[in-house]
Amino acid sequence: MRLANRRYLLILGCSLLILLIVIAALLAFRNQPKVPGKNSLSQHVDTFSGETVSNPKGVAPEKYGVSPNTPVYLGFDKLLNYGLTDIQLNLVKLAFYKYSQSLAKPLGQISVGANTITTQHDPTNPNSNFNILFKVQFDEKAIYQANVEYAGLNDARLIITTQSGNKEYDSGTLDSN
Repeated sequence: MRLANRRYLLILGCSLLILLIVIAALLAFRNQPKVPGKNSLSQHVDTFSGETVSNPKGVAPEKYGVSPNTPVYLGFDKLLNYGLTDIQLNLVKLAFYKYSQSLAKPLGQISVGANTITTQHDPTNPNSNFNILFKVQFDEKAIYQANVEYAGLNDARLIITTQSGNKEYDSGTLDSN
């Protein structure tokens, strides 16, 4: 009888140990982070700017300290390589924001065509402004020509024209001072 009790207790103990291991494994597997690309992250490459846009499901866009109707600015950091300062880049974004707010339906995304950026300046004329010209796409649809003009390190002026050359918007000179 004692031998049967020992076998019973041994089988019961082994069964409980196996059950605990299975439960621990299931809990550990359940708490692992999700692998990107497995329905947890929606992303695409903006063909105009070449930047990857991520939009995780169930996560609201980061809008802390920013107006909720501010567009997403793609490719704007490339303008820093052509002479703009951080201050001027913020002024350019502000000008695009003001333009967006002037429309019946504000823009959701503004993309700079990184391979379309050129500069103009006449070094023989001391009164000549610096110009950065580039194509910009609004909401992955309409493409316009943008011209950022500046004379100092703390000012910028944005001029947006249609593909046919008609002036769409002029911000006037914006100054950070």
